This record gives sequence, C-alpha cells and structure tokens, in this order.
Amino acid sequence: MIKLPMKTLLGFLLLLSMVFFAACAKDPDAEAENDGTGKAASYDLKQFTLIYDDASKQASEAAVLLYNQMKDAGLAIEILKDSERTAAEGAKEILVGKTDRTQTAETLSRLKDDQEYAIAFAENTVAIAASNDFALNAAVQAFLDQYVSKATNGVLEATSGACEIGRDPSVITLMKGGAYLYRIVVSRTASEQVKEAADRVAQKLEKMTGAQIEIVNDEQCNAEDFQIVIGNTKMSSSQAILGSIDLNAYVTQPSGKHLVIAGHSDKTTALAVNTFVELILSKQKVETVSGEKQLSFYLAEPRVDEYNLALDKIPEYSAGSYKGTYPCAN
Repeated sequence: MIKLPMKTLLGFLLLLSMVFFAACAKDPDAEAENDGTGKAASYDLKQFTLIYDDASKQASEAAVLLYNQMKDAGLAIEILKDSERTAAEGAKEILVGKTDRTQTAETLSRLKDDQEYAIAFAENTVAIAASNDFALNAAVQAFLDQYVSKATNGVLEATSGACEIGRDPSVITLMKGGAYLYRIVVSRTASEQVKEAADRVAQKLEKMTGAQIEIVNDEQCNAEDFQIVIGNTKMSSSQAILGSIDLNAYVTQPSGKHLVIAGHSDKTTALAVNTFVELILSKQKVETVSGEKQLSFYLAEPRVDEYNLALDKIPEYSAGSYKGTYPCAN
C-alpha cells in the first residue's frame, strides 16, 4: 500500500472537492430547467410551423407578434390555428398558448405557483406557454430575445428537454389552481377604516371567486410571501412606495411579491382601495384552467391618483376623467 504525505493527501482532497462543486453547483439566479433527458440540439426555425390556440384572443395576438417579428428577421414560416392541423408525430411546430398539443400541457405542468410562463424544447417542438393570458406576451418576447435573436441563419441551438421559466412582474396572479397565492395584510394598529377597506377587497374577491381570502396583520406574516398590503404597514414595500408619493396621493403598485394599495392617511388608503376594487379588480374575469379557478390581471405601471383636500365629496374617476360625486367616509 502506497502512503502519501499528509500535505499531498490534503491537496489532492481539496482539488477533488473543487472539481465536485464545479460540476454540481447551479447558478441561483438561473431560470433554466432540464428534465434530465436532454441533449444539445439544433432547431432550424425555417422548417417549423407556428401553431396557436385559436380559442384565445391573447394567444392569437401573441402568435401574430411572434410571426411578424420572425418575418422581419427573415424567417417567414407558416402560421396555423391548432384546429386547422391535427398533431402529427415528427411534425416540427412552435406552439403558442394553451394549444391542444400534449407538449403544451406538459410545459404548463412544470410551472410552480410563482412562475407564469415557460419555453420548453422537445425533439421537434418548441412550446411557449403561460399560466395566464397576460404573461403570454412576455413569454413570446423572451423567446424572441433569448433565442430567435441569437439564431444563425435561422438555426438556434438549445437543449432538447430544457425548459426556460419566467415571471412577468407586471402580471398579478391572485388565485391559481383554485387557491389564493396572496393574503391581505394590514398594520397591527390599523384603524377601523383601513380594516373595513381590507374587508372590502376580501368581499370583492370572494364574490368573484367564491373563496375567502385570509386577512392578517403585519406581525403575522412573512415578508417573503405574496401579500396584498393595505395602507401603511411594517412592510418595507409599503413604506418605500408611500415615501415616493405626495401626501395627498394614493397608489396601487406591485413591488416584488407584494401588491401595495395605500395612501398616507386612512382616507386616502380607503380611496386607493376604492380605485383598486372599482377600476381594476371589477374589470377582471376569473378563468378556469385545467378545471381550477384562476384570477390574474395586468398592471404595467403604478396607478397613482390624488385627493383634493378642499373637496367635501370625492369625484368618481372613470375612463380617464372625474365625473359626478359620491360621499367620502371620514
């Protein structure tokens, strides 16, 4: 038996451990997944047909966007509704939306609660799918930016079995799979007016979905969870957003995993809730996805309004202008 000097042995073990970690480490910010069966593959996009879900207006628009962008890049391909061509083994297809193809269903099944779209590569298929219509455009844009733009003569390199997963921060998904992803949060010391405002959001959601949403105070929740934050709380999200608006303003604004609905005072917080319920939430529809209810909406920019302190009655904001008046709670 050969005996190695201790220093040599330690050096060898250190080198071995470095090799092991280099092979096994994964970038924590990476959004790519692999089903373990993949291998490097070339996809000649000129040979593919673009197939989209004809039951969805959003899918149609997203598919047309992809088609036009590819055409502008010199990749003019055929575009068809999924009802216009049945699935055929070996057919080379780019699938957009919730098509009737099994690859689409498999792609959607890989999404977790906080993930909204995926781009998955199979042997002869690229599936671009999203858990809601709003995120589909983001998925198409990601495919264009990350893959089509890097294709050489229309040929892109990817890994068969790989799946690129993402989330559009402008899309707020309150309910998925029939369950709420969010809870409503108010300050532990919230006034009755702010608590009533939170109740109003809860009642509206229950009326829309048939399910109750939990309301907790800011000492009962984890800041890393999805939250609808009503008013000024200990949450850094509400404090930062309120610090960025005027004293007479009120806002509805996404901030990471939080949706902040607030004003500096109880009155402006109540007005912020009124705006959210009447002008944002009331315009949304609850979808049914795989037999389960889902509620999402799109909020690309903060919704900021101002309260004229000189008014005894608050004008109703509608279609971009103030019309009429209604009593404002003190």
